[in-house]
Amino acid sequence: MMGLDALNQVGLKPANYADTSGNPVGSKIYRVAKCVLSQPNIDGYLLGGFMMANQEQWHHAHAIVKVLREILPTQKPGLPCVLLLCGNREDESLEILRKGLADLMTPDGPGKRIEIYGKEHVTDTKFIGQRLLALSQEYRAEKEAKGK
Repeated sequence: MMGLDALNQVGLKPANYADTSGNPVGSKIYRVAKCVLSQPNIDGYLLGGFMMANQEQWHHAHAIVKVLREILPTQKPGLPCVLLLCGNREDESLEILRKGLADLMTPDGPGKRIEIYGKEHVTDTKFIGQRLLALSQEYRAEKEAKGK
């Protein structure tokens, strides 16, 4: 629910909401993320692990790396992605995200608008919402300039 609060605080409208609590395996998280990211006309993606969850966050990290590596380069280059993971095995999970997405996150890469956060922003929903809003505005302006 804090993810929805983050979006609502800055006037963004969620296209979808999926709760992946309960310590699901990576394949379930991958399928959920792929479903959300495959929707047409979305202007951003928020993975909001706002809880200091005791579930294994590295499942999320591996799944998100896999799905973003599949979708961003060919289907949605430049799509803003704000990823917040905190809780059990947080440091390992953030490292999986950073290393797994590093080559996409170059200034001209398909993941140039990926931002990764941990517990330092766990209660700062407004910051997370503002980051997604700013990146989404940039993304929409880029698409308009290209006539898409």
